[in-house]
Amino acid sequence: MNNLISTELLHKVIALNNKLLAGEVRHPARLALFLEEIATDAWNEAKDLGAASWEDAEDLPASLKF
Repeated sequence: MNNLISTELLHKVIALNNKLLAGEVRHPARLALFLEEIATDAWNEAKDLGAASWEDAEDLPASLKF
């Protein structure tokens, strides 16, 4: 199965994980901003794959979900 998540997006998730492990993100608002940035990028990738709405995204096969 092909990985549908871009390498760039994976790098952002890994970078956030590293920041959390290093204790660089201490305030919930800062975490929310990082998550929002990643979520926006992920949503844009989903739209590029053809999931243009939340309903479409929710209807994706289970193999494409978390």
